[in-house]
Amino acid sequence: MRGLFLQGTTLSDPELIEMVSHAETHADIGYLVLQSWNEGDAQTVKAHTDMPLYIGNPEPTSYHYTKILDQGWRWAHLWTSSEAAQAAKSYADGWYITQECGLNLLAYPNYQAAWEAYLIEMVRRLRAVKDLPIIWSPYATGPVDPLAVAGYSKTMKALTAYSPGVVLQTHFQDGVGTGNQTKESAKAWALALKTSTGSVAFRMNVEWFTIDGYRSRVPDEAFYGIEVGACWELRYWYRAHSDVVAPNIIFLTRSQWGARTDLPRLGYYVAPVKRTEVHVHHTAAVDTYDPGEWTRNRWDLREALAYQRRLQTVRPDLGLDIPYTLVSYISEDAKTVWVMEGRGLYRTGAHTANHNTAGLGWAVGGNFNYPDPAAAQAFIFEVSNRLAYLQGHGFPNLGSVKSPKGWPVWGHRDTSPKDCPGNDLYPRLASV
Repeated sequence: MRGLFLQGTTLSDPELIEMVSHAETHADIGYLVLQSWNEGDAQTVKAHTDMPLYIGNPEPTSYHYTKILDQGWRWAHLWTSSEAAQAAKSYADGWYITQECGLNLLAYPNYQAAWEAYLIEMVRRLRAVKDLPIIWSPYATGPVDPLAVAGYSKTMKALTAYSPGVVLQTHFQDGVGTGNQTKESAKAWALALKTSTGSVAFRMNVEWFTIDGYRSRVPDEAFYGIEVGACWELRYWYRAHSDVVAPNIIFLTRSQWGARTDLPRLGYYVAPVKRTEVHVHHTAAVDTYDPGEWTRNRWDLREALAYQRRLQTVRPDLGLDIPYTLVSYISEDAKTVWVMEGRGLYRTGAHTANHNTAGLGWAVGGNFNYPDPAAAQAFIFEVSNRLAYLQGHGFPNLGSVKSPKGWPVWGHRDTSPKDCPGNDLYPRLASV
């Protein structure tokens, strides 16, 4: 039996309902997982299905797994999780422990011992609120570390000895071809953990799986060549359109796109937890590099690199640097998005008056007053994907301050009497 993993905070009610309806018609799906506890999402799910619902405990504001050695952090997190469980107990048919400890930390005895004690106490508290089945889901990434596998196995044995109903569900968080996870390392982890623990279920993001007509890249068991279970995760991107093809996302650092080194990098440091807003812009300048064949909002890499370098000096009134946090360029066939580092995630920008500290400035090359649905959708995919990723990787508050329309991302026109980011792109921000 497999589960369908819902990242409720990134999905609208209609999307949640559609996913639940699909789960009910899929013979392999026997339960649902709502990672981020939210009563409204739980009510929506429960109103549309009788399938068991596992509810995840909350992650603290400044969550990072290396904090496990900090006893104060551990107890504060246990307390907030207990409080959330009390609020969620009338909806829960199971508990989902979402702390992603990072398997490699279990190679070190002090971390391993701290995680064992912490997880056992978490299980005890959750079961004290309501005695339900429990799934524990740490993640595996990078090359296999034999010491980590041994520590992981030891922790799992300690958990199951304390509470036999705990189920292990390894999380390959970064997906195929992104981050530091590859197909080869994922398969190596799968084999090592299955050998070590005897029974492992795997949770991955949507890029790994086919759900009928929905976007996918590779099948599940056939990919590994071994018998494993799986929980489908749709954390990063879900839209129920079979004609949507995910673009390839390529990130370029400042050095990779050729930023001038004789100019200082501008902006002051901003702590990630203080980033609460996302502001979307279009550059308004269109692609005219090849006049005979140009498409206003699409670029080849040569054109994109040339324009990105020009952006470093085009607005001296804002400082001789890219004013935005990130700048995206859509390829001519709309199958690739090049995301180029501007001032960067940890620096103030010069993109939106009075919002340059709390807000990330996210620009897309082109003028989206000229309609180009495929290019606009490719950019929306990138924003949705990366926003969800950042929220789970050090920027927990990003998107928490909504636009005047209640959207998790803002358009420049929300703060200024401009038409930016274009009449074709702006209304699509509602779907992020």
